[in-house]
Amino acid sequence: MAGNFKNYFAMIGISSLASRVRQGYTEDVGFMWNFTLFAGIWVALAIVTVGLALYRRVVSADEKDIVRLAEGEEGYIPQQEALAARLNLIDKWGKSLTVVTALLGIVLVSVNLFQVWVDSGTKVHFN
Repeated sequence: MAGNFKNYFAMIGISSLASRVRQGYTEDVGFMWNFTLFAGIWVALAIVTVGLALYRRVVSADEKDIVRLAEGEEGYIPQQEALAARLNLIDKWGKSLTVVTALLGIVLVSVNLFQVWVDSGTKVHFN
């Protein structure tokens, strides 16, 4: 049974917890997590978000701010509609990724600050 826990903790990257379980310390293990894994996920999300913003800039470089309504310009209307739909899709994904990246960053910073506070041994007394 203990071997299963060792393998599980080692697999998800909580090596210090796995070593404590290996040594037989199962009580008062506390909250441990692998900050590097989550920071790497956050960096990857940030890179994808920035890449999507750059992709949007490249796609919108062909965008014309002129509405084509004159005779003989009817052929441009479907192109403009297609480009507008494509930009709307990119914007939707960009907004979603930005929110997810920002929230994950806030959670990472909060959990890391909490862990530093817990590790410092500061006790809070309410009178």
